[in-house]
Amino acid sequence: MKDENDKAVAGELPEDPEEGTRVIDDGPRLVNVHDLLNGSLQRALKPRQKRGGTTGNRRLDQITGGLRGGFTWVMAAETSFGKSSWAVSLADQNLKSGGHVLIISTEDAPGIYGDRLLARRGKINAKRLRDGEITQDERNRAVEVVQRAEKEPIYLNAIGKPVEWVLKHLPIMVREYAIDIVIVDYLQEMKAEKRYQDRRLELAAIAGDLRASIKSLGVCGILLSQITKKADGGPPNKYSIRDSQDVANGAEVVVLGYEIATQFTDERGNEWKAGTKVLKVDKNKTGPKGTVPMTWDAEIAAFFDEPDPAYDAIDNLHDDFNDVFKDDFDNAR
Repeated sequence: MKDENDKAVAGELPEDPEEGTRVIDDGPRLVNVHDLLNGSLQRALKPRQKRGGTTGNRRLDQITGGLRGGFTWVMAAETSFGKSSWAVSLADQNLKSGGHVLIISTEDAPGIYGDRLLARRGKINAKRLRDGEITQDERNRAVEVVQRAEKEPIYLNAIGKPVEWVLKHLPIMVREYAIDIVIVDYLQEMKAEKRYQDRRLELAAIAGDLRASIKSLGVCGILLSQITKKADGGPPNKYSIRDSQDVANGAEVVVLGYEIATQFTDERGNEWKAGTKVLKVDKNKTGPKGTVPMTWDAEIAAFFDEPDPAYDAIDNLHDDFNDVFKDDFDNAR
């Protein structure tokens, strides 16, 4: 029979030192140095379990390590930035790679998301799609998109539902459909049955309860939120989240979406155009901060991971990528 040392050499020790044990006393348990380090070793030796995915943007994946199971992101952006369109783009990228995504909507009906995904996949003009005026070519592409569509759950209508309702059903849905990524769109529209002293405390509690559920399920969660523009017109930070700065405190990653107000040249000589949509990583538990340009197609109202030629040089920066953005666009004002 193999002893503990033999199992360690063979890579057979569990990552969790408590695996296989039975709780007889629910008191505090200290983890020793050996068990702590062995857990790290076993995780390093084993392939990562897929309970996360991609952000849909390789630059953002480079900074954050992508979407990881047990991590909760807060993605907060200005009104009209395209938070929901970003969520749909992210969902689409992960669906194409075999992932399982659940969008919990607190505001928009399924038809809104259907239009966004159809416009993105079929390269269809979003305005013509909205108005029922698509061209024959667009009609043909739309039919092809529908015919190839996955029979995969993606949307939960939580409009008017309290967070307690979501928390009750979320574990069942995640386990039944092997969900990897849960997106809540969006936080400020969610309410709680429990009464709180003010809205700030309510939102902080809602975010905390969602994080706890997501972490316990081992999936990646993304809470969409709004931000309030800074009075000086500068780039937002994690404390710009509307109604509750506490929302950012428990998240592993906080990304902020906004548009560059003024064209400028960074320290490497790269020209940044006014109006460019960017995502600023303002909190990253396991990596650096940084700011990433986004490719936005206004005609079909979708984000794509197809770099703007003006920013091609950024892809060649590799490990020192974030040095370009160390000032977080403070010079852009």
